[in-house]
Amino acid sequence: MAEGISVPMNFGIRFLDSPTHNTLELKTSQGKIVRASSVILSFNSPVIDHMTTTLHLTCVDMEEFSEEAVRYFVHAVYTAETPLIPGDMFRDINKMSHVFKVTWLVDRCVGLFSQLADANLQPSYTNLRFIFEEAVFALTKLNCRKLKEIVFAKIKSSNMTKEFIAKYMEDLSDRSALQTDLIIELAGSNVQWIIEPFAQYLMNKVVAEEAGIHPNCKHILHICDLSKWQEEHAALFENMFDSLEKLAAGCSEDLIWVLQLHRNLCKRAPTKSLRSDDSPHASTSVRSTTSGGSVIGTSAQLVDKKLHENEIPNLFHTLDCDQTFDELIDWMSTSKQVRNLLMFIEGIWTWMVKNWNHPVIDCSTTLMDRIGNIRRERGWNVVPCNYLNVMRSSNNWVYFVTAVRNRPDICSIAADSDEFWVDVYCKGKHSFDCLFSPYRAFTGILSYPHSSHPGLEPCTRRGRLQASCGFTLKVCNNDGELSFRLNTNPDSNGGLHFHKEFEAKGMHLVIRDDAGKCFPISWFGRPTISNNTFTWKYSPVQKRQQFWFVVLISLS
Repeated sequence: MAEGISVPMNFGIRFLDSPTHNTLELKTSQGKIVRASSVILSFNSPVIDHMTTTLHLTCVDMEEFSEEAVRYFVHAVYTAETPLIPGDMFRDINKMSHVFKVTWLVDRCVGLFSQLADANLQPSYTNLRFIFEEAVFALTKLNCRKLKEIVFAKIKSSNMTKEFIAKYMEDLSDRSALQTDLIIELAGSNVQWIIEPFAQYLMNKVVAEEAGIHPNCKHILHICDLSKWQEEHAALFENMFDSLEKLAAGCSEDLIWVLQLHRNLCKRAPTKSLRSDDSPHASTSVRSTTSGGSVIGTSAQLVDKKLHENEIPNLFHTLDCDQTFDELIDWMSTSKQVRNLLMFIEGIWTWMVKNWNHPVIDCSTTLMDRIGNIRRERGWNVVPCNYLNVMRSSNNWVYFVTAVRNRPDICSIAADSDEFWVDVYCKGKHSFDCLFSPYRAFTGILSYPHSSHPGLEPCTRRGRLQASCGFTLKVCNNDGELSFRLNTNPDSNGGLHFHKEFEAKGMHLVIRDDAGKCFPISWFGRPTISNNTFTWKYSPVQKRQQFWFVVLISLS
């Protein structure tokens, strides 16, 4: 860009019709050509500057945009004027401003969108739906989040939030995961605004004799907290599960999912205190029946609470690595699957490994502030510095971890790295494809003087037996599905002194190779067993490579 030139500025629209000045052809839809000055467009757009100055192009393909939209775009960069535009042209203008990186026009488009949102004094569902879909497009294709805030404010100010959500959910099967998430976010704490139309949607599917449970249905019921709502709306709750059971009847996988969902809700359901005249046996079994009379189960039958409490929580999760980086951060910031900041950081690592050729992520203060705020809101401990230092690197990871190390609100400094975490090696080195072989057991031993560790109570062991403090982890095979559990029975821990501070919910497993590099495995899915053969859907390493288990244990 020439010195002394700043944009936007008025370059004079009179030059637009000059064949001498306009050396650049812009090919629009239906083969129409718009001519413009490559110099003026280059002042505004570094992308066009690269095309014309470096690549020496004299023609730019803009065939996905209408001639009218391209002329508006050219007029804007010539005059710095952005008059109000019709709604059907906004998407083209907004996309061009992002694609060609005309930063000042990106900001203007936010203002234009706000004007479009306010244009209708008496908004209808159709008008609100239009601006909502524009916000979805901007989020999905342009990674622009400012439009979403405008849409949410407009819908809420119109007093049509409940009506809009109900109408929008009528076609739930046609919605994307992002659209579904935005509707849930729009409802906020008003869970009933989601569940009431959702239950009606399920009933309509049953009446239409359809089968199967759509992924959006499962997503909604995983995200929404139904534990309090189910008691206040018992009839609707039972009808919803009746519909789910009928839709799942022809698919064993869906039926298992319905049973697991009900089990989890039973675990979270509030328990009523007994009055003095209540029978002490009245609450020993909580039955939930559908309107059809079939019993989904009792809490005693469906929940083996002790086993589930002892499962290591960071293992066997899956991550959608096709989403954008910002979508990843948004999802992990609220997901119940993410139990601590280690899992959050490992999710970023997994995304970066799978998207190894992604352009450099902006690891500025803005991103670090965002992660720090998420940590505080979720009540997580900082991550141990020593662990970050030995995680395997990817292209973007080097920049990211450097920024994290400089943030004491995210990462511990080396001197106090052990204040919140203890890392324990498990005995024995194994190839990756045998790490989770069924019924295998691993022993973790605290092999250093730990009696004075700030997170542990004074050890009762004395002398050389103090080194025999530790725990055992066992691989369990439940009908072909693996789980990894902490053995809390002191009589079957091989004589190890088991510290009561060690709980499965505070344990976090990684694997470490001979070179000392760590590989997070939180987000690589659940391995399955078939004919005693161990299989990962995705493997981060060579399966015959040798590894140790390392357990990071949270002590606060």
